[in-house]
Amino acid sequence: MLGPGCPVLVPSGVLATKQRAVLLVALLVAAFAVGVGLVGRLAGGAFFSTTSPGAAAGFAGRVIDPPLPAPDFTVIDHHQRPFSLSGHRGQVVVLFFGYTNCPDVCPATLGQFKRVKLLLEEQAEHVQFAFVTVDPEFDTPQRLAAYIGPVDSDFLGLWARPDELEPILRAYGVYVEKTPAEESPTGYWITHTSSSYVIDGEGQLRLQLPFGTPPEAVASDLRRLIAEL
Repeated sequence: MLGPGCPVLVPSGVLATKQRAVLLVALLVAAFAVGVGLVGRLAGGAFFSTTSPGAAAGFAGRVIDPPLPAPDFTVIDHHQRPFSLSGHRGQVVVLFFGYTNCPDVCPATLGQFKRVKLLLEEQAEHVQFAFVTVDPEFDTPQRLAAYIGPVDSDFLGLWARPDELEPILRAYGVYVEKTPAEESPTGYWITHTSSSYVIDGEGQLRLQLPFGTPPEAVASDLRRLIAEL
């Protein structure tokens, strides 16, 4: 459920599909071969209308400038407890939208989150990593628990009914499209925005992290926001 008075953000970021992952690998090889940052440009894509590269501000992620109030919502976590974004004021929240049958970007992002948490060491207690499923019909809270739990017991999988999820996706500018695919275990893949969203302790949307941002760079960005708490 989306909180009242929430702004609707503008898309988007990289789209995650199996086919795009194959293309990304090919571009990676080409980029390394010629020494050109093609991946940075591909991963940059079209972000929020208010984002800008964060280098000038000392961030690796794309800066939301000025910061925007993060659209509040209430859903169910994989422990089947209520989760409200506003209930995590005082923490930095790293939000990602994906699905458990994702063959590439989603498991890679969870692995990145785990590495970032390890790099943060004791400061990780100030960060909540959350994975919102874009496939609620298949990804029940139980499936999310089986998917998220083994990665890290502090990470949260978030679930909402389809009618509740739609306004959340729209508010965050998250693109989602289901495509039939015989090779998928569920008979489809889902193309979806693959950037992560970083919300500060005041509930302000501060950064968008393109897929593939190095964990060391993400950890550095989060340390800066933790210092503001």
